[in-house]
Amino acid sequence: MVRSMKRSLTAITFLLCAVLLAACGKSQPTEQKPAPGAEEAAVRAALEKYLTERSGLNITAMEWEIKKLDIHGDHAEAEVEFRAKEGGGGMAMNYEFERREGTWTIKKREGSTSPHGTTPAAPEGGTLPPGHPPVTSPPKKSP
Repeated sequence: MVRSMKRSLTAITFLLCAVLLAACGKSQPTEQKPAPGAEEAAVRAALEKYLTERSGLNITAMEWEIKKLDIHGDHAEAEVEFRAKEGGGGMAMNYEFERREGTWTIKKREGSTSPHGTTPAAPEGGTLPPGHPPVTSPPKKSP
């Protein structure tokens, strides 16, 4: 009888160890990293959504390209070049993004003079597309 109890106790101990080892071997869920290029595509989609929602901006008459994109965690900066599809000059704009609850959005700046959230800069040609309203720099504040 003692021998039978020892076998049962050994079997139970072995089974308990096996269960504990199996439980310890399971990896904890980890945050999935986006596939290469997925972040860039998500930022591009956020910019496209933002541009199409702007009133007074005919995005279908323009071509635009992200010339430079820097992503740092939940913040991103993009330099975007706009050109009229029918030729003429273009302009460059800088946008800041932030990721909120997994979704990229344009970060709006207080006191901005541009409907796009930043002060525009004319690209190499130095001219704006035909029909574009004049762009002025914000007045400088005195100390």
